[in-house]
Amino acid sequence: MTAENSVNCLKVSTIAAGVMIALAACSSGGGGGGGGGSRSQMTGAPAPRLAVEQFLAAARAQDLQAFSSVWGSERGAARDIVDRSQLEKRELTMMCYLTHDRFEIGADMTPKPGEHDYTVQLSRESQTRETKITVVQGPSERWYVLDVQLAPLQDLCSRQQKR
Repeated sequence: MTAENSVNCLKVSTIAAGVMIALAACSSGGGGGGGGGSRSQMTGAPAPRLAVEQFLAAARAQDLQAFSSVWGSERGAARDIVDRSQLEKRELTMMCYLTHDRFEIGADMTPKPGEHDYTVQLSRESQTRETKITVVQGPSERWYVLDVQLAPLQDLCSRQQKR
């Protein structure tokens, strides 16, 4: 592993940990406000698989608003919970890893009620990588992407940055 790869791996781990810590703090009642988005607009998706589809479509389109409406936790959309400056930094970082030409959502491996894990294949040009996306049920029976395993997608982001 080169020094550059080590730094990139550390960045992925740090970003993923930061995302999970922020969402965990939000779902346990810490933090608050900050998003400033319209809370009256319906967020999330009506079904778990649809949340993954909308999340990946928003990543491909580089649409921060759509992305933040289906990324969240049991408390709702991240855009209504996470500070706006932090939200946009995290979204842009995740979009680097999630940009794709096509995707395929695999089996639903439901670990517990109100939570679904999907294996997802993302393809960019001739490269295909598989990752796991976790979706949770939030307010009003809406579904949000809680976690994306970014490490398996690292080389897709590294390749995009070199262009």
